[in-house]
Amino acid sequence: MRKPLSFAIVAAAFSIAVPLENHAQSVGEYHLKAAFLFNFAKFVEWPAETFKRPADPILICVLGESEITGPLEEAVKGKLVGERRLVIQRGLVSGSAGCHIVFAGLNGKRRRLAEEMKGSGILTIGEDEAFLAEGGVVALLLVSDRVRMKINLSAAERAGLHISSKLLTLAQVVRK
Repeated sequence: MRKPLSFAIVAAAFSIAVPLENHAQSVGEYHLKAAFLFNFAKFVEWPAETFKRPADPILICVLGESEITGPLEEAVKGKLVGERRLVIQRGLVSGSAGCHIVFAGLNGKRRRLAEEMKGSGILTIGEDEAFLAEGGVVALLLVSDRVRMKINLSAAERAGLHISSKLLTLAQVVRK
């Protein structure tokens, strides 16, 4: 179902990082994070029972209000992962019915999110180290003006997700 991609293409997709400046920082940071989210959908396999039909969309839910929503909508507009469209659900407060990817920003509404979604087949993505310790799968961190990723492989396994080895080689992998 997935097109084989060379390691160089995968690395290029995830190594896009530009220095960020004061006012433009949040705009640039969230455009980069949106690109990461789009690419995660390409390199994660969900449990077989997650989708009923091959063309069912991948639902990306954004917890609370976040600066990523606009850039994320731009990043996925008109794009497919395999046969699947990507659909954004804005302002999710609680519950994750139907979500395949949940982005929990630093807006304080994510308490217990990772705990609630353990073993759920949902790729949970946060923006700080604490999110991984809480059981989140991916943390997108701003380090030296670049977006870096850490992946909690134990949390991914508990969620029933398979993350491509190509993606794992580009991340710092932890087990929590």
